[in-house]
Order: sequence, then structure tokens, then C-alpha cells
Amino acid sequence: MRNTDNGVIGSDQTAVMARLALDELIDQLLHSNALSLKLTANPLVADRAWHLTENTCIRAFSADDPQAKKRAHHALFILYQSWLADPLSPAAANQFHPLLSGIRNYIESEWLRAESKRFHHQRPMLNAGNIVDELRALCQQHPASHHPLFDFLASEASAAQIDYFFKSDSALNLLFLRSGGDGAGGLAAGNPR
Repeated sequence: MRNTDNGVIGSDQTAVMARLALDELIDQLLHSNALSLKLTANPLVADRAWHLTENTCIRAFSADDPQAKKRAHHALFILYQSWLADPLSPAAANQFHPLLSGIRNYIESEWLRAESKRFHHQRPMLNAGNIVDELRALCQQHPASHHPLFDFLASEASAAQIDYFFKSDSALNLLFLRSGGDGAGGLAAGNPR
């Protein structure tokens, strides 16, 4: 069982916080007992979390730093995992804490902003006469449509391999896709193990 009494909020927290990367700090905050009370007692923790978030996002999504990207995506992974946490755990209690929700929204927004810049393209004018052709063209032009995995599944995979792919893909969708249909969700970098 996870020890939820951590050193991030308590004695010597400044020294501990200074050593933690964003994903590590998020993990500590998420699994803290009485998070709101602890943040009220020491507002520097929230300031440090925001500073780390902004700094990591700048390095990850503006400077294209692979290590920062890994940290940002791992932070999202940890936050998304909390939605599947044991209902009586600190992670479940803290999953919608305003600080953690704000950080999640900020990372997602910065990630989507960077992706929009990378894949900016003219959006077609859609109507009943061209929507099918435009959708096909969009799918065929997208880089993901040319991934070797899809070629393998289309031409070489056995029925068992296709079945395994759909089972694992649907499990990942449960972990990484936001519910609610607001369009703000997306795939995280995956399990960083």
C-alpha cells in the first residue's frame, strides 16, 4: 500500500520540492492526505507546482526538450490514472482538486497549442456534397495513417493479433481519453515505465 504521508508538504518541504520534477511533484500532491489544508498552510507549494508546470511546458512544447516532454506527459498520465483510483484513496479524493485540475488543463492546453502549430492546415469548407471526400483526404494525409502498425494490421496480422490490438487499444482509451465529449481529451504519452 502506498504511503500517503509524504515529505512534500511537511518538514523540510522546500528542500524536497526543489529536487522534484513536475511529474514527481504531481504524484506527491495527488497522493497527499488533506491536500487543501496542507496547501493553505504552505502556499509556496502551489507556487512551486505552477512554476514547475510552466517551466516544464515551455521546455517541452516550445523548446522541444524530450526530457521535459516525457515529464509533462507523465504528469498527465498520473493525473489521468487518478480517475481510476481506489475510491477511498487520497488520489481519488484529490483528483479534482483545483490546483491539480488547473495544472492538468494548462499542460493539455500547451500540448494542444504546440500540436496545432505542428499540424496547422487549411480546414476545408464542408458541405453535404464533399464531406465524405474531404474526410477521406484528411485521414489519408494525416501522418498517423501511414504508421507501419496499420499496414501490418491491414495486410499481415492474424485474427488473434487484430483481436489483441483492439483489446489493448480499447483499454488504453479508457485510461487516456477524457469523458464528457468536450474535445479536450487526447492520448497521453503512454505508460512511462
